[in-house]
Amino acid sequence: MMIRRWTVMVAAVAAALAVAGLPVGRATAGPSAVAVPADVRESVAYLTRTYHVPAAEALRRLDLQRTSADLAPALARRDPAYAGMWLDQDHGGVLVVGSVDPERTARALAGTADRGHIRIARVAHSRAELVRAADAVAATMPADPQAVTIDDVHDQVSVSPAETAPLTAQTNTAIGRFPGLVQVHRAPRGTPGSCSMSACPPPLRGGLKLDLYNNANQGVGNCTLGFNVRGSNGWLYTITAGHCLSQNGAHMTAHNYSWVGYDTGSTFVLATAYGNDFTLMPFAVLGGTNYAAYWNPAPWVFSGCFHSPQPCTDNTAFPITYGSNGGIRTYGEIQVGWVACAGGWTDDTQCGHVTGKSNGIIMDICRYHGDSGGPLYSQVDHSGYGIFDNFFQPDGSPCPYAGASSEYTALSSAFTWANHFTGLTYAVKF
Repeated sequence: MMIRRWTVMVAAVAAALAVAGLPVGRATAGPSAVAVPADVRESVAYLTRTYHVPAAEALRRLDLQRTSADLAPALARRDPAYAGMWLDQDHGGVLVVGSVDPERTARALAGTADRGHIRIARVAHSRAELVRAADAVAATMPADPQAVTIDDVHDQVSVSPAETAPLTAQTNTAIGRFPGLVQVHRAPRGTPGSCSMSACPPPLRGGLKLDLYNNANQGVGNCTLGFNVRGSNGWLYTITAGHCLSQNGAHMTAHNYSWVGYDTGSTFVLATAYGNDFTLMPFAVLGGTNYAAYWNPAPWVFSGCFHSPQPCTDNTAFPITYGSNGGIRTYGEIQVGWVACAGGWTDDTQCGHVTGKSNGIIMDICRYHGDSGGPLYSQVDHSGYGIFDNFFQPDGSPCPYAGASSEYTALSSAFTWANHFTGLTYAVKF
């Protein structure tokens, strides 16, 4: 179920937008009380708690987020002045659209849903300029595709290599072709997680604990399942953080004392570079048992009630139903300001907003040791965003924690990286 909209479409506006090739939406309803759809309960709670707004305003912001997802590619196609956009949650939940020619972009935006909360900011570089620079630099860094990001907020291209990885001469030459347009940022790694026990019956879903085992069947740690994944070969996989296995010498995973995934060598993919930290493992077939059949993995993530009095049953499964890209939003699509939610077996669902993109998705969400690999997903359109990589929480305060920050490897980056080695495509909606 998507966010409901509460007003009437104006036919004339719809026709005008259709002609312009821009997404057609609905204007925002008045301040009357509205029921909060169950699918976005935690996202609404985050916005009302953090920004002290009523539920109706929180729903409006989420509706604008959905509008912005369609608006961005439409403007990129139709308006050569367009530069980028982001949701400014700190200043009234407005959508800021960058433009080298604000008057032209204003005409392109005429009649757009919730136009009163869309602000145009004059910038120096168009989207086309930014894309050309980003593509030129990314072509010199094929092993780290997520390191090059278009930074909509600052109207520049951001290059964020691993903390200690040197830039090649080819990359430096490409950067030099765009003076003042490309900036290099090196962000330190945070603290990866590890944890203890919990259990849940089938079907297996994202957000639950994974026990880690070495080749001698000895337990060596715990992490969190991000998403169940189906490959184009028909196999079922799990995805979690790469450091969960590499730092623990693990080769197998289990949940509730039953095997889940295993390292087959040819199909196991592991990456631990900054912002590209994942492990993609097929379900185990051991001792005559096909554990994919046993676990009946579903395109769901565990949401909400794990530490509440409710039992862990199917009503704790949030479905991934987004219709494009195998159920995921790509790294390039995800915008600063978008609200998303993170799961992990050590605590209940936490929601926040995207505060930046620097070789990974940065959220103002608090997570604990043990949540590594857990899912980041949107309640707005039921899409997967990424998996938890590391966090910054210097004094160990309990969640929610003011000023907390956590980083996530984008699913699109992980699947692109894996495709280079396996030739397969992957989906979290199946």
